[in-house]
Amino acid sequence: MKINDIIFQYNTISASGRDGICRLRTFVNSKRQIFLLLTELENNTSASITNSIENINICLQQKGMLSTNATLIEHYESSGFNVQSFDKVSLSEDSNPSKTSWETLSKEQVTLLIECEHNEFELDSPDRIRVLNEAEKVSSSIDPSRNLPYSENPDYVVRALDIESNQISKSEIKKLIDTGATERDLQELLKSDLSIFAELYSNPSDQYICLSEFPWDNGLIDFVIFSGISRMDVILIEIKGADFNFINKGHYQKMSSKMETAFHQIRQRIGGICRNLEEFRSFVHSIRERVESGEKVHNSLLGPYGMLHVDPEKDINIYPVIIGGVTTDDLYESRTKHETETTFTPRIKIESWNSWLRKIQRK
Repeated sequence: MKINDIIFQYNTISASGRDGICRLRTFVNSKRQIFLLLTELENNTSASITNSIENINICLQQKGMLSTNATLIEHYESSGFNVQSFDKVSLSEDSNPSKTSWETLSKEQVTLLIECEHNEFELDSPDRIRVLNEAEKVSSSIDPSRNLPYSENPDYVVRALDIESNQISKSEIKKLIDTGATERDLQELLKSDLSIFAELYSNPSDQYICLSEFPWDNGLIDFVIFSGISRMDVILIEIKGADFNFINKGHYQKMSSKMETAFHQIRQRIGGICRNLEEFRSFVHSIRERVESGEKVHNSLLGPYGMLHVDPEKDINIYPVIIGGVTTDDLYESRTKHETETTFTPRIKIESWNSWLRKIQRK
C-alpha cells in the first residue's frame, strides 16, 4: 500500500549550495515492511540522489520520515538510451559514504516487494504528472533563475546558427523515401547535414560529434555519433536504401533479407570492436580530440558546445543502429523489430525509414 507520494527537498554538499529535490514514495506491504522509493527528477536543482543519498538519509531522519526498519530504494526513470533502474541502498549507522552499498533490483522484484499498482512506474501515470508539476513549483522556489533564458557563449551561438543554416528539411528526406531512394542517394543527402543524427541520438543535445564513412577494421561505418557525459556514447549507424519493403510480402512475412544481412553484418562488426575494445576506445577518443581541436575528420560536425565532457580513461558505451526499408504493416513490423532486437546479443536498434522519420522533430 502506498502511504504518500510527495516532493522531498533535501540538503546537499554541492558547489551550488542549493537544496536538491526528488520524488519520495512510501510503501508498506502486507508483511508491514516499509519501503522509501526515491526517484531522481529531471528538474533536480542540485546533486543527484545517488551522490546525496547519505544527506537524504539524514534529512529523512530529522523530519521523522525514516523508521529504523525502512528500506531505501533509488529509482531512475528511463531516458534516452538509459533504461529504468532500481537499487536497494544499504547505509552505515554513521552515514559514512565509504560504507554505502547498492544492490540492483529489477522492476518485477520491486513491484513484488512494495506490492504496488501495476501502473506505478508508467511514465504517463496521473500521479507522476501531478508530482512533476509540484516538482516544478518547488524547484522554481529553490532556484528562481532556472526559468530564465541561459546566456550562451558567443562562440556557442555562432556554431548553433551555422548548423541550423545548413540543415536539410524533414520533407527533403521524406521525398527521397517516398520515391524509393537507393542507399547511395540517402547517404549523399544525409552526409550533407549530419545534425539530423544528433537530433535523435546525442545526449546532451548540444554536445556531439557526428561523422560519416568512419573507418574501422578494414571497413567503413556509414555514420557515427560521439556524445554523452563522463563515459562517451558511441552510436554506430548503418543504413540501407528505401527501395525495398522492411517486411517481405508473403505468408511468413519475415524481415527483408537486406535488413537481415545488415543485421548480421553489424553484429560481426560489433563483435570485432568488443574483441579489440581498448584499441577502439583509444581510437575514437583520438578522433574526438582531433575534431575538438578544430580538425575536420571524416566529414565531422562538432556540436554547438564545442567539446564533449567525457573521460578518455573510462569505458565507452556502444549503441548499434540499422535503418532501412519502408513500412508496409506497422503492427507486424513493430513486433518483428522487437523480437529481433531482444533475441540477439548484442542488442541492435532497428528502424525502417518511416519509423525513423517519425522521430525527427524538425520540419
